[in-house]
Amino acid sequence: MTVVLITAIQTWLGLSTDTKPTSPPAGSTFYETDTSATYVYDGSAWQLQPKVTDGIVVTRAAAALPQAAAAALFTVTGLVLLKRIVGYVTVGIGAVANATKIKGNSTGAGATTDLCTTLDINGHVADSRYEITGTFANAMVRTLDVPLAQVQAADIVTPPGTIDLDCAGSDGGVGRVRWSVTYVPLESNAAVVAA
Repeated sequence: MTVVLITAIQTWLGLSTDTKPTSPPAGSTFYETDTSATYVYDGSAWQLQPKVTDGIVVTRAAAALPQAAAAALFTVTGLVLLKRIVGYVTVGIGAVANATKIKGNSTGAGATTDLCTTLDINGHVADSRYEITGTFANAMVRTLDVPLAQVQAADIVTPPGTIDLDCAGSDGGVGRVRWSVTYVPLESNAAVVAA
């Protein structure tokens, strides 16, 4: 593609069945109100722009595990679609039985819900990674320093409250895990922040 100077950009709205303007200034956009598709004119043709559906990523700094307790990893305001949660061990977990799971803790009328069943993280080394499948009956999944496709196959609608890490054991505060979530807001002002 040849470099094109973008000036006097125009923005258009219409239906997918409408004929798009011919020869508008490069960089002009056409939004299809019936399909939510956006096209950008590159100086010679209208180009469909990919939709960003992966979501917003929020990362919580590496921290010690809760000791025989549950503690908030993230605070959720409004309804969000939880697309992925990943824990990355930065300092090895202490050698003690430690059945661990992720929970959704609603601040509304709903109850606390286990987002997975437990995984014993006893003695897991640095570079271990934790994810959930999105099926509440499945255990949290661990991999060790290998490329892996996204494990979470099902998105989870998460109400206002917290996303918690629940550890049955106490490793003496040795282990450190950095957590990240990927989410999509389902309503205005919905967000996830590190707790």
